[in-house]
Amino acid sequence: MDTLPGSAAEQVLDFSDVAQWTRAVPQARPHHHRLAFAVLIGLLTLLAGTFEWSLLAAEGWSPVNVLLFTLFLLLFTSVAIGFSQAFFGFLILSDRKTTQPSINLTTEENFSRLPTTAIVVPIYNEDVSAVFARLRVMHDALQSLGAIDRFQFFVLSDSSDEEKVHAEKLAWARMAARCGPDRIFYRRRKLPLNRKSGNIADFCRRWGSQLRYMICLDADSLMSASTLVELVRRMEANHRIGILQTVPQAINGLTIWSRLQQFAMSLYGPIFAAGARFWQQAESNFWGHNAIIRLAPFMQHCALPELPGRSSIGSRPMSHDFVEAALMRRADWEVHLAEDLGGSYEETPPTMVEHLKRDRRWCQGNLQHWPLVLARGFKPITRFHFLHGIFSFLASPLLLLVLVLGFVKNLTAAPFSDGLFADAARAHIAFLLFGFTILLLLLPKVLALGLALQGGRAREFGGAGKMIMSTLFEMFISILIAPVFLFFHVKFVLFSCLGKKVEWNAQQRHRAQGIGWREAWEVFGLTTIAGVSVGLITWWLTPGYLLWLLPIILGWLMAVPLTALVGSPKLGAGLRKAGYFLVPTELAPPPEITDLQRALLRPLRPNDYRKAAMLDPLLHHGFSARMKNEMAQLHRQIWCTPAANLPPSWRRELSDFALSVQLPGEELQAEPT
Repeated sequence: MDTLPGSAAEQVLDFSDVAQWTRAVPQARPHHHRLAFAVLIGLLTLLAGTFEWSLLAAEGWSPVNVLLFTLFLLLFTSVAIGFSQAFFGFLILSDRKTTQPSINLTTEENFSRLPTTAIVVPIYNEDVSAVFARLRVMHDALQSLGAIDRFQFFVLSDSSDEEKVHAEKLAWARMAARCGPDRIFYRRRKLPLNRKSGNIADFCRRWGSQLRYMICLDADSLMSASTLVELVRRMEANHRIGILQTVPQAINGLTIWSRLQQFAMSLYGPIFAAGARFWQQAESNFWGHNAIIRLAPFMQHCALPELPGRSSIGSRPMSHDFVEAALMRRADWEVHLAEDLGGSYEETPPTMVEHLKRDRRWCQGNLQHWPLVLARGFKPITRFHFLHGIFSFLASPLLLLVLVLGFVKNLTAAPFSDGLFADAARAHIAFLLFGFTILLLLLPKVLALGLALQGGRAREFGGAGKMIMSTLFEMFISILIAPVFLFFHVKFVLFSCLGKKVEWNAQQRHRAQGIGWREAWEVFGLTTIAGVSVGLITWWLTPGYLLWLLPIILGWLMAVPLTALVGSPKLGAGLRKAGYFLVPTELAPPPEITDLQRALLRPLRPNDYRKAAMLDPLLHHGFSARMKNEMAQLHRQIWCTPAANLPPSWRRELSDFALSVQLPGEELQAEPT
């Protein structure tokens, strides 16, 4: 169904005479922020490298030790990067009076100066009621603000499930009947080429030349009206920006796992985001959603190329957002991170299983970028983004290689290696280095906790005591889960190297029943077996090395029960009731979240689209021309007949229909006879 404004599919785009707002304006940028960031990383890596050097030098520089030292520097540099980013973010937020700027918008403000902006939502076999509930909330918020005339909504479907497709059309028709047919548009591609990136590209080819900006959302995205307007304002104020990325906050977490992610993003996320903006400046990254894009340069410069080389997992970029940001920067446009702007939300995977499915897609997408690291024309910071994304998954097999080499070294006779525990002094250095690494991993969370306590934000997380306990529990769970992710990331990298492609399936965003122990065993049983096997072999052959492997082995052994427990919505609700893992959007929810939660209580049943199309007065009024005469007559007969005279089945359908569409404070009215 191509139900969108005037198709431009046959137009030839000409960018030679575009307005000034489509041209990048180069601007010199100071690099002292980036220099400070690099210096701190270098100092931390040098300090840790000195300790590691002293441990290995006493054994002599065999090929194994040279390899171990090289791997250590690579892995520790990654740790230092994360800490340095959080540290500078902590310094910035410590000096900032508020973590989010106030946006002064009033209903009397004149928004006519703002260009019309598309709010684009690509979907694929999603929960239709939830998708359109979010759209309705954003529409109503913009309408209340008086800015609705400056925005249009576009639902771009690649759904393959026919039941979902019918439900999408019904939901679109209902919203169009209420909001106006020129406010929301729906298009379903018959052939979903290149997944989400192909969906967006098709929209740009057909209708992008008619619009200046596009705000790209995911199916689970939500943004406040003030944030939507502010994004357009910032783009209008700075004509050098090609992409402006917000930092979404997680909402609607039900299971312990999703609530852990929600809590971590709310408490720790701000210092990492502020640190990222500190060193990235105008060369930030794009995450594919909850961002505004300047369409003219996006269409002109960001068409995704075929990746060079022979990749066993495909030549079309899966992590298209990284590539699009790189292409935008190559054309001298800026990519900014609006870390100071609130009102941007998303939902996180409800279980570890769904989280790992997403990680597998990201893994293959990031590994595809290796040919681009050395491609011509990219900025140095762009190459760093590619390398950092690749290494975020390669770190797991490299760490596993370090552990295997350590195990082999402890089995080797004295002439090859005198062993890590040969003397107390070297053992002391090894423990010191281990403690230093753990400190850099955990200190950002402590700094974020201290910042919240100092800034008086503890009440936003349920009080100081509950916030501290939630932080400690989150650290404990993270330590246990990290080895599980290590195990699976190694598998993902191996599968990618072997050419095993990821299937494109709809995401499971909600798990009302959680994850059962049987399903947990099916997914993580091999992890548990690996933990038992590695533990027994290490204890048998080199008991001294077991101490170093113990944190990883415990994580593998606990994988099944931990997955089942953190995936439980019932336990998640219990912890919320007890006051743990609370976040500001729960204790003082913004209006858009309150409206969304209210709207989600009225889901459309997946199989009632045919009867709803028959019953809905708005659909009949707005689209009666599309209905057959006998259907229109039956519609009027049902609504004109007193309820007592209707058959019981139709009375039930009318009752269910009224509950599914009635809004708070609204009454469903029958058409006049």
